[in-house]
Amino acid sequence: MLAVGKPSEVISGSSQRSSVRRTASGGLARARLYSRTLLLSLALLFAAASNAQAQVVISDLSTKGAAGASSVDITGVNTTGSNTALVVAVCLNNNNFETASTVVLDPGGGNQTSLTWLDNAVGIYQDDGYCAIFGVTNPPSGTNFTVRATISDPVNSDEGLFAGAWSLTGVKQSDPWHSTAVGDGADRSGGGLITFTVPSNTGELVLAAIFNEAGTETTAQESLDWLMNSVSGTQDDVGGQHKDGEATSTDLSWYIDSSSDKWAAIGVAIKPAPSDATAPADVTNLATGTVTASSVQLSWTAPGDDGTTGTATTYDVRYSTSTITAGNWGSATAASGEPSPQVAGKSESF
Repeated sequence: MLAVGKPSEVISGSSQRSSVRRTASGGLARARLYSRTLLLSLALLFAAASNAQAQVVISDLSTKGAAGASSVDITGVNTTGSNTALVVAVCLNNNNFETASTVVLDPGGGNQTSLTWLDNAVGIYQDDGYCAIFGVTNPPSGTNFTVRATISDPVNSDEGLFAGAWSLTGVKQSDPWHSTAVGDGADRSGGGLITFTVPSNTGELVLAAIFNEAGTETTAQESLDWLMNSVSGTQDDVGGQHKDGEATSTDLSWYIDSSSDKWAAIGVAIKPAPSDATAPADVTNLATGTVTASSVQLSWTAPGDDGTTGTATTYDVRYSTSTITAGNWGSATAASGEPSPQVAGKSESF
């Protein structure tokens, strides 16, 4: 016999009880599922929704440079978290007018995912500086991915190819890119400050990369993410940085300590995810399977994060010899090894 009811109802049967709590992104809504061997009970609880907007956060940075190459592999890329995105800058000395062709996560693997080209910048001489930027939201989740950036033709043996990856959380999953902007090599004889402007809004995060031939870049106003001088022994240098978005637009700056005007820069403003104010959908099919003296198999359908869409953050399974209620949830024994939530509609078991 299988029964579904409220946690407060008295249910006869085994004295061992278990409960599963599913937490939505940001912890703003929770569902608790109460089960007994052969008998089940279900309740849905809501926590107060925050009006605060989510924050775009850089969760991981990874880079790779090479000389005379047609592709570079960035290794150890971490894409875990909530409301994720992956943004990759590809910069090179395009002396033969090479361009960025593709950026692929997990090339040849089971999670292979192509990133979308967003924009590119070319220096004023057209062949002495190039940067492109690619992005994707909700990439497959993992902690040790490879990202491969491929260009149209190999750069010369004494010229550099570079790729840098920003792993992000807290990104709006639909329409995430506010705007891109490019800068090119205005004359800087004797070196100096170079600045370009990216359209943005307050609360966004602006990422930017620069390529420069025969100079060293250091950020003047922003947070430096990477700086690779003399990429693989070449005279080419690449920098990456980020800055909190400002109303209307955001200025990004580097100081180049050479007379080179052979540089190109690119930036993108990224929108934050909206506040998590939508509760998860009810779980209506929690069921028990194999029962032993010390365990019970549970199964249910993943309910999602916002109603029946998206992916929840965690499951929290607890058990007790007494009926578990909202009042005594904290004193119930926590299980371990719960599965990571899948996208809404997928079958779960534990």
